[in-house]
Amino acid sequence: MTSSYPAQQTLYDKGGIRITSTLLEYKKVHYRIRDIYKFQLIEDKKTVQDSDTNQVIFGLLFIIVSLILHNVLGMIVGIVLFIIGSNNKIEEIDYTLQIITNKAEDINITQKNKDEINEIKKALERAISLLSFGQ
Repeated sequence: MTSSYPAQQTLYDKGGIRITSTLLEYKKVHYRIRDIYKFQLIEDKKTVQDSDTNQVIFGLLFIIVSLILHNVLGMIVGIVLFIIGSNNKIEEIDYTLQIITNKAEDINITQKNKDEINEIKKALERAISLLSFGQ
């Protein structure tokens, strides 16, 4: 029993990235699927903001005013605001699909959306699996 597929079955086509059963097109450059040596998904976490300045300032103000007024509850609230504000980190994650060809070409496709990069990865895996069917 022989499986037959169209010569150029499109598996993914969004945002300037197109993957067919035989080609990967990225930044208007064509790479043959059979030349792909390996690929891996890399998560790059970056800290965009280390602390929330407003919370730190309000926390300090609560502490100072509470010390003046001898208010224990206000001091506790101030300390909590200060701790939360100084430990507040916002991280941004970039997902990169690093593709290396057997011609030593390094292709890095970066997305902010993990689902989108997984779609690209699955399309690439599908294209490679189609090669084993004689494509």
